[in-house]
Amino acid sequence: MKECAADLLDMLAEHELLLEKLYEVYAEKLPSWSDFWNELAAEESEHEQMIRSLALKVEQGSIACQPGRFSEEVLKNSLDYVRGELARARALPIELIEALSTARDLEDSLIERHFFDVFDDDSKEMTETLRLLGARTSAHRARALEAWSSQH
Repeated sequence: MKECAADLLDMLAEHELLLEKLYEVYAEKLPSWSDFWNELAAEESEHEQMIRSLALKVEQGSIACQPGRFSEEVLKNSLDYVRGELARARALPIELIEALSTARDLEDSLIERHFFDVFDDDSKEMTETLRLLGARTSAHRARALEAWSSQH
């Protein structure tokens, strides 16, 4: 099993960046919901920066990352999926319920794949950052689900 390397954290940061871009496209295409989408996008930008900071510290050796924490294959598949959703959102008209469903599913997938789980031997900084990211991702999912439910 491959160790948790800075490049895998960089992939996770890229995932957050792509979510930010996707939510920005939704904000453009769904102007009556732009505040909702722009808020999520801004938070994804914060998440990206938090993960990049961890990656730098892992690369420098100042914090350790649990071996096997992230699956490169799962990250690549998820990145490809988000890239596809972003391309589709840019190219085609999008309905609010479709955007909300996609956001809910994407946030769910981060939780279900345990990207932000904390292990006993993680450094304090890694533990705090991943717990915060997990909580924020759960909050995004809840907000997307609440908005989605309001449309049914």
